[in-house]
Amino acid sequence: MIDSVFNKLPFTIQAGDKMVFEHPCFFGYPFEYTFTEDFVLTKNHSRISVQSPYHSRLMLTGIYESGVNNMSAVIMSWNPMDFRRVWSSEEHAQGNYGGTMQWAKLFVVNATRGHNIRHTVMSRDGDAAYAAVSYNDTANNCYYILRARGLNEIELNDTNSAANTYFNFLSPNSQLIKDTLKFNGVKLFKRPITSLTVDQRDGKDCLIVTFGGFDGSEPNVIVFDNASGETYTAADKSVGGATIPAYSSMVEYTTGQAYIGTEDGVFVASDGWLAGTPDWQPYGEFKGVIVTSMHQQTDTLKSTSLITHNGINVENNVFAKTKYPYAMYFGTYGRGVFVDMKYVTDKDNNIVDPSTNGIREITSAGETKVSVYPNPASAFTTVDLTVAEGANTTIKVYDMSGKLVMTQDMGRIDAGNHKRQINCQGLHRGVYLVNVMSGKTSTTTKLVVR
Repeated sequence: MIDSVFNKLPFTIQAGDKMVFEHPCFFGYPFEYTFTEDFVLTKNHSRISVQSPYHSRLMLTGIYESGVNNMSAVIMSWNPMDFRRVWSSEEHAQGNYGGTMQWAKLFVVNATRGHNIRHTVMSRDGDAAYAAVSYNDTANNCYYILRARGLNEIELNDTNSAANTYFNFLSPNSQLIKDTLKFNGVKLFKRPITSLTVDQRDGKDCLIVTFGGFDGSEPNVIVFDNASGETYTAADKSVGGATIPAYSSMVEYTTGQAYIGTEDGVFVASDGWLAGTPDWQPYGEFKGVIVTSMHQQTDTLKSTSLITHNGINVENNVFAKTKYPYAMYFGTYGRGVFVDMKYVTDKDNNIVDPSTNGIREITSAGETKVSVYPNPASAFTTVDLTVAEGANTTIKVYDMSGKLVMTQDMGRIDAGNHKRQINCQGLHRGVYLVNVMSGKTSTTTKLVVR
């Protein structure tokens, strides 16, 4: 959601026009949006809402008390990368939901009765979530997979903030569809579920489940295709004759090859493993090594900058690129972490222009330069400014609501470079604007306090 103010209203944005937006839940990384229909801005209608290509969601598992029972739960935040927000129990208790991270209960099972959530994963498009649950009592020792779908059909925003619901996914009125995944018509597994992984490739909707234990009567790898759909298929893709424990899985983004980490190393199958029986082959030098986790960096963001205007101020935001796109990482039991750079498309270690020191802001005339470091800061930060002419200079710090929270008068300073330390210990965690007024020149930069 971005507010746009124009000097001349009404103003018409025509179909086909392009506009660059900052995504608050993706470090402010810019994205370009092409309007598909005309949009008229007026004084009473000056807010533009567009669909972002990015989403960020965070799921956490834990146990809480509910009466005489302990409940195992998955809670989800739909804005974890928006660093303007922090969790504050005091603000939450006061009903100030707009400035805090928002959380909702996604899955809850009764831990006192033997149910415990072990693993979670989100579908690539963010529409479905999965949770692996263990169930143990005197008569049973089994595992099952919960599924919730329809997340993208629900608008998650600051209005979903009723005191005890905030958008309660557990409510009977929830639009979410919840069920349990089945294999051959059965939802309970005897082998322990060791990992849940989704295929990150475009257009794929595949969930890979790995199982531990040595009981070969059940698969050690099951793949659910169209996993978030109303109808799905489940197939046995076992490795090693299903007699060895499997602990992790991964689908390589550029080739579609599948990797399985097991008690006896890593096995790989070529693209086509989804449609038929995989031809698993040993991979690398992991023979005899327990491989418990695997991950591939699939982001390919480029280093870029975005110039924004706020009154007379011009702000230049610099964004780092993805480091080592398509690198594959393998975590082992007792042997450390290994990386395979085979598919990496950019091995340059400089993720931003080396001449750029963090986020640097400049005025339209380029006369004053301001940066702050360290950024983010916790105790102190330093304002580094360079002015072209001597002038009376003041540093002011504002929170995101526009409230002035700190002022430092530097008096008259000469042309050149100057530094001034700011004490952040009295500031709450969040994002602030540091404004430097030197003579008639005003320059603003961002500061994150942790």
